[in-house]
Amino acid sequence: MPVLLCHVIWMNHYRGPEDDIYAGGFDYPQEHGFGHELFNFMPVNGTCYGYVQTRTGIINIDSLGADGDDTFIDDVTVIWTAPKKEGGRYVVGWYKGARVHRQFEQGRVRGRTVEGERVGYLIEAPADQCTLIAADDRDFAVPHHGPGLPGTASVFYPEGKAQIAGWLANALAFIEAWDGPAIGLEQGGGLVGGKGWPPNTDPAHRALVEQHAIDETKRQLGDITADRQEACCGWDLEFLRDGRTLCVEVKGLSGAEVAVELTPNEYTAMAQAVNGGFLEGDYRLAVVTRALEDNRVFHLFAHEVADTWLCERTGRRIKVKERTGARLG
Repeated sequence: MPVLLCHVIWMNHYRGPEDDIYAGGFDYPQEHGFGHELFNFMPVNGTCYGYVQTRTGIINIDSLGADGDDTFIDDVTVIWTAPKKEGGRYVVGWYKGARVHRQFEQGRVRGRTVEGERVGYLIEAPADQCTLIAADDRDFAVPHHGPGLPGTASVFYPEGKAQIAGWLANALAFIEAWDGPAIGLEQGGGLVGGKGWPPNTDPAHRALVEQHAIDETKRQLGDITADRQEACCGWDLEFLRDGRTLCVEVKGLSGAEVAVELTPNEYTAMAQAVNGGFLEGDYRLAVVTRALEDNRVFHLFAHEVADTWLCERTGRRIKVKERTGARLG
């Protein structure tokens, strides 16, 4: 599988405009305040679309094994790198199984506009094969000064270059050994917990999203028999269905990706539902995406097998990824 190194500006999330970016030596972001790579890790309909600034708007896919008349090449591993303010260049994430286009693709991908301008791409990959390393964890340095190294180039073809061969082998081993989550949450399964997708930290916004999700769940499932939101028992609402109590934990999202986190109480209830220890009724996880829009989507997940949960409405499957955390004070 060919490998391509793409050097972009430093951002925390690459899912839209951010205040905290570092342009390094890139002229366009310095002039405009953003780079077109700002959406590189924003899944749209199960795909991430990546941009890298090139002088000509063209990637030499012949160097990746394409024929001269090919317009794209598939199954490329794309390693994204960026400069730190403190100095140095580091791996920020990667696409596996990517399609690399020879020429800049404008496309009409929903949501990829900024200041009225459509943002194009040169690379695309299934979102569940795209991984973004959390900003604080980006410590895999990239050698870039010297013969046979990337230098100032935004696009670099590392294979066959002896000077970077050792680093490349280590980088590919690092990628294969990665045990953190991918950010691809819309295709190939969702994720409960994980990092690489930024939750909205505005309390008022979160409260509004959650209330819309609660209202939509009531609309979808009918009259509630109990509201347990203040009880901190691990679920929010109870309904009566076929003579059984349906205990529903409700999560709301303003975006389209199914990606939620659970509190310890909520995860305990979910784990009991998996191991047969949930005795209050039938446990379900309701996830309402696009909660603030008129076309919101309602998902109702029931445990299927192992770490897999199946939506009774859409047939979508998600998987649970446990995280370990700590709070010091």
